Amino acid sequence: KIFYKRDKITNKGFVVEHITDSIDLSAVDTWVTLEATKLGIPAPTVNATLESRFLSVMKDERVEASNVLKAPEGSDTPSVMRDQISDDTGNAIY
Repeated sequence: KIFYKRDKITNKGFVVEHITDSIDLSAVDTWVTLEATKLGIPAPTVNATLESRFLSVMKDERVEASNVLKAPEGSDTPSVMRDQISDDTGNAIY
């Protein structure tokens, strides 16, 4: 559903075309992981989130890599997963 929602603010294209795929890091992002490490507490979910944020900040590198690295020919996401991804994205946003 989100992929077909028109942008009512700019009246140009779809909402999904205006979503930025990069974020900024803050001190809090690393603080939680550092404190968990100091206390010897595993924090895999927090760590995975932080790693995702690091990759998000590296937008220029991701764009450059996408020009060099290509998906293997013939590979495709199964349609069952494509539908699931679409549903999950819609549910996460709304």
